[in-house]
Order: sequence, then structure tokens, then C-alpha cells
Amino acid sequence: MSMRNDFIDALVEIAEKDDRVVLLTADLGYTVLERFSNRFPERFFNVGAAEQHMLGMATGMTAAGYIPFVYSMTTFVTMRSFEFIRNGASLHQLPVRIIGVGGGFDYGHAGPTHHGLEDVALMRSLQGVSIFTPLSNQHAKEVLHATWKMDGPVYYRISKDQINLPEGNSPSVNMGGLHCIREGLDALILGLGRCSLDALAAADQLKEQGIYAAVYGAYSISPSPCDALVKTLKDMRTCVVVEDHSINGGLGSLVAEVIAENGLNCRLVRFGAQGVPDKTCGDMKTLKDRNNITSQSITEAVSTALNR
Repeated sequence: MSMRNDFIDALVEIAEKDDRVVLLTADLGYTVLERFSNRFPERFFNVGAAEQHMLGMATGMTAAGYIPFVYSMTTFVTMRSFEFIRNGASLHQLPVRIIGVGGGFDYGHAGPTHHGLEDVALMRSLQGVSIFTPLSNQHAKEVLHATWKMDGPVYYRISKDQINLPEGNSPSVNMGGLHCIREGLDALILGLGRCSLDALAAADQLKEQGIYAAVYGAYSISPSPCDALVKTLKDMRTCVVVEDHSINGGLGSLVAEVIAENGLNCRLVRFGAQGVPDKTCGDMKTLKDRNNITSQSITEAVSTALNR
């Protein structure tokens, strides 16, 4: 079962209790959204390949008392619809819920037009938009249940694949929080959403070298985890950020801001998509390898930083 399937299952549970919840899609979500559309046909709207129109509809629906969830691929629902989000949900602080599916290289075979590498940066630039990047399938359901009634707009960055943390690792949902997957004193490896698994793999390799790295997952980007980061980084010499996103404007930029603004003595190394996309198509592993987002690269970066 994929994260998006579990997320929609949770949305159905919520809609069972609150008839204000409606779901809109831009001609996407087949085999996923049927569980909602079959149960609530009168509250489901397929607007066709018209994401801007979808966001405009959702904005208007809030005036009628509805809580609209809009569903599309990350690139389309944030980039193509950006002005509508800015001038509608963000400017007027309306409860539009934006579900972006396929962040990073989830749709790698579709080419660079479908790579979701700028969405967090775009949503971070808007005032009053909450941003959540769940760490696992189960966490996605818990994040939705904890946040669907928040004031103002919310952006959910959801994977189209199945993502599971190690057994016994159950993240909570704290606004502005981080989730500790593994304790460590030598360095911190911080992953954006699903990239916490890359961080964990690197920590396993470092442990073989006698280096004990803490591993944290970032799931609440806004509200900002500033306080949690300061508390975690104040005694760390090195922080490595791993994200399936551009290194500009995403989690790495957020951590750099926190380090600079709080005068923390911590070296920062960022792993993410860099440079202009080279038009390569391929699966997620291929594209992450081409962008140097690998556990081996992270391991080497931590070792180098500590040796300095």
C-alpha cells in the first residue's frame, strides 16, 4: 500500500465525520481516489487537467463553508497553481488543503518536467502556509488527522510509494517538531520526509567506522522546527541535510537560516538536487545517484567534516 493510498484512507475517515470535507482532482489519482469518490460522489470533483481552475474552485468553496482538499502531482499543484495559491488561500488565510503527490524523483521516468524539486521552496515563500512532509505511510495518516482542521492553508507532500520506518519507530506529530530516529553525539543527519531513510542508511555505515551519528526526520517545515533545531544543533559540530529537493529554498536552506540567525557553531553540508536538470529520465535510484544523494556520499561527507 502506498503513502498516497493510506493518506486518502485517512481522508475518507475524516469525511465520514465531517460533511464539509470535499476532494478535487485535476484528472489524476486513478486507483487511489476511488475510495473517496465511491463513498462520497457528491463531494468529489474531477476538474480535468486544469490545476489553476481547481485552486480557484477550492478557494471559492471555503466561502461556502467547505474544507476543500485538492489533489495533483507536486509539480502541477504547486508550480502551475502558484499564483492562485498566493492570491487566494495564502493572502486570505483560507482552509485550502493542497495534496502534492510525487515530490522529488517519484515520477523520474516522466522526465524533468515532472520532478518535484521546488515545491517546498515555493510553499515556504508564502506567508501562513503550513507544510508537512510525512516520514512514513502510517505517519502520513497521523499527520492528516492532526492537521486537517488547522487554520489557514496546508500543503502535504506525499509520496506515491510505500515508505516504512524501522519497526518500533513511531513518530509523533508535533507542530514545529522533528522526529529522532536514532540518537548520536558525533554528527546529525537530517532527512526531509522520506529521505530520513537515506540518512539512516548512512548512519549505519558510519557506525562501522566508529562514528555515531544522530538521525532525525523533518516533517513539520511550517510551522518551522526552529526551536527543535536549535536545541538539537547547539552541541553538534556537523549537520548533514538530505532532501529530494533543490538545495535552494528547501530544508537545507531552512537549517542554514537557523544556524546563522542563532549563531550556532555547526558545519552544514547539504545534499539535494543541484544545477540545471540534465533532462535525464530514470527511476528514483538512478536520479538520486546522478545528483549524489546517496548513503555513501553522505557517509563520506560526515567523515570529512569531522576530520576537519
